[in-house]
Amino acid sequence: MRVLTLVLMLLATSAAAFERVPQRLLKELAPPVLDGDGCARSTDEIHKEIVDGKLVGCGAQANGQRSGYWVYETNGGFVMHGWYRDGERIGTWLALTTAGNLVGVWRHDAASAEHGVSYGLEKDGRLAWKQIHVHGQRVFNCEGWEWPC
Repeated sequence: MRVLTLVLMLLATSAAAFERVPQRLLKELAPPVLDGDGCARSTDEIHKEIVDGKLVGCGAQANGQRSGYWVYETNGGFVMHGWYRDGERIGTWLALTTAGNLVGVWRHDAASAEHGVSYGLEKDGRLAWKQIHVHGQRVFNCEGWEWPC
């Protein structure tokens, strides 16, 4: 069973998982080429986090902190893709289902503060929520029940 779970995780984080993600988001994210484990290919050593025999995250580390491109599974079963610098999220982050469907986009500035438009999607692709931040300050918030956004 553990082998099957690992295989499914690896398939979900492969480059093919990005087929349903809009190209403009991939340009913002600038994901590197992924290896067979779904981890970024890098000249740096890739740290792989394994829990109960299952690969749950991988990416580069510097000084014991996440630094570089990371892919990891959340407790909610989503697969996160994005960049870290000194243990802090930067740039555009994507959340995908294990089937590769886009469910969320978060944006951070170079100082790791939320910055820009972030949003979540329902299973059918409808907008669930949207927020706009300017260097960590939320200036707009719209939840799915507050239509129109």
